[in-house]
Amino acid sequence: LRDTFPPRVLETRMVGKMPTPGAPPEWSRTREELGKTLTLRAHYDALTGYGQLACGLLQELLRRQTPCQGLEMRPSGKPWEPAQWGDAARLPADVSGLLTRENGEGWELLLGSPHHGATVSPSVILSMWESNRLPPGTIDNLNKFQAIIVPSEWNQLAWDAAGVTRPIYRVGLPVSDCFFANDPLPTKGPFTFGLACRRAHGGLRKGVKEALECFLEAVGTRRDVRFRLKIYPDCTQADLPVDPRIEVTAAAYTEAQLVDWYRSLHVYVSTSHAEGFGLCQAQALAMGRPVIGVMGHAQAEYLRHDTCIPVDYDLTRAETANPENGYYSGYVWVPRRDSVVDAIRFCLDHPAAVQAIGAKGAGLAKQQFRWGRFVSRMLDVLNAEGLPVSV
Repeated sequence: LRDTFPPRVLETRMVGKMPTPGAPPEWSRTREELGKTLTLRAHYDALTGYGQLACGLLQELLRRQTPCQGLEMRPSGKPWEPAQWGDAARLPADVSGLLTRENGEGWELLLGSPHHGATVSPSVILSMWESNRLPPGTIDNLNKFQAIIVPSEWNQLAWDAAGVTRPIYRVGLPVSDCFFANDPLPTKGPFTFGLACRRAHGGLRKGVKEALECFLEAVGTRRDVRFRLKIYPDCTQADLPVDPRIEVTAAAYTEAQLVDWYRSLHVYVSTSHAEGFGLCQAQALAMGRPVIGVMGHAQAEYLRHDTCIPVDYDLTRAETANPENGYYSGYVWVPRRDSVVDAIRFCLDHPAAVQAIGAKGAGLAKQQFRWGRFVSRMLDVLNAEGLPVSV
């Protein structure tokens, strides 16, 4: 079936853009009129998914001697300051040196949500969404771009079905090289589960409360267990269960700190209802930490029977599963609590199997999440769209 898909829904067999129904938008400049510099418009920081992606992409392009510059898209025109978030927000010096206040080159690559619009034409957007239905207005917005890049087949097919008529390319996202340590699981101390997210920007969708409640139900009175929750300073903890075996860290971590945090885990728990990609899940996989989670939405790109401990789910209306979020609609995958409890107990009872699953996941991550692979495919897409970049 996969081989019968049209070219734009294939990651590895894509040779160009699929003909678009109707007249395409009129781009304001031809290739010959465009400058050689790739302007990457994004939120620049070192602690959010989009921010890390922007910084890493500029650094990789710089290493390849591809002309590039960064344009901060926050209303202030400035990246987050370390004074607000600590060292985790500090931009690498080579990235800071590439930031500019305006794009004089005539085209851009935008990293942002489907709500964000282009400021020049032509423009390509790298985006994603966390439910299978796009918010009102975003389809018309996406159709103004020359092309769209998403990290998962799930987003790709859902957006195409929703009425996005521009070429939609799938390019899987990377994780930083530091996460490919693949250290052995801890041999001393309590068996430790973990989850990392920003609740202030995801709310109930991340399933944090459910994860902790499932953990407590699964372990009963056992004392040789821990659950480590990593959230941000602006995340609420008021609704979370309190137990001495649950350790909550509310801080912005650098990537080096995150590596040490993953090292302390035996298993990562993803009770997320839906992901556009799932950066923490991918980082855990690269670290050799098996993931408990649903083999659905974007997680289906890398969670398989041999790389995770799968759990059952209920396909649920997003408005029901995430009533505080308002902007999610369509369907999400809500993990079944009894299945998550069983998965946690399986891990506690079968540590050798956990180790083997973690090793399989790390092997998959090394193939799938490398920066070099990501940037090569991004440049392939931009070249296929006639934009002046060198591979």
